[in-house]
Amino acid sequence: MPILFYSKLDPAGANVARVLKENFGFQKQTMFGDVAFGLWKKGDLALAELQTPLLNADFLSNYFESDLFIFLSKHKSESGKPCLTTHAAGNFGNAEMGGNAGELCLTSAKALKTAFDFLQNKELPAFREATHHGPASLKTPAVFIEVGSSEAEWKNEKYCETLAECALFVCNNYADCEAPVAIGFGGTHYCTAFAKTQFALSHVAAKHSLDFIDAKMVAQMVVKTSERVKTALVDWKGCSSTQRQKVVAACEANGLQVERV
Repeated sequence: MPILFYSKLDPAGANVARVLKENFGFQKQTMFGDVAFGLWKKGDLALAELQTPLLNADFLSNYFESDLFIFLSKHKSESGKPCLTTHAAGNFGNAEMGGNAGELCLTSAKALKTAFDFLQNKELPAFREATHHGPASLKTPAVFIEVGSSEAEWKNEKYCETLAECALFVCNNYADCEAPVAIGFGGTHYCTAFAKTQFALSHVAAKHSLDFIDAKMVAQMVVKTSERVKTALVDWKGCSSTQRQKVVAACEANGLQVERV
């Protein structure tokens, strides 16, 4: 079963966790490990509290075994636009917010699609973000589910309840997702060109990350997806001609079918 994680340093994650404890029946368990985890359970589902930022949680595979890690988190942006988001973790380029440079985190395209589909048509706009920030070195597929983009949303009871419901829905339903799996390239950080695709997207490299894409990085995008990847989606207008040529060549070198979006 999946494991839910939040950091006590993250106000949104902590509020979502509080909702899970108070409204959804998660009960406190004993502390364990040389890292002082707080642990709550509801049946086979576990909710774990970290004392460190989620972005730096590369150590979790040393303590937990699961088929999916779900990180409950705040989303922060310069615009401050209220929204609900989900995304994979890792860095195509430099590691400015956790993880390692040029390392992607193992993720699940089915879990990401299940989360994104749930978040659509809720109280706030929903976005499927491009891959960014840590952690990266996990042995378990991981996804982020977030509420943003300011303190007002992080403390909003309804928004945090929606995120809690989303996390539980993903836990119970992501394995049944039958959508074909793809990786994505180009466009904005919020992946607007891919919003209506029927594919389950795993890692997405936005336009600002395309200079880091080569055949080796595409191979990592495929390997760091827990499901089999056969297709690459390219936001054709969201790339320069030089970027398109490089991306298409790198994808074809990995035996992927390239589809224009």
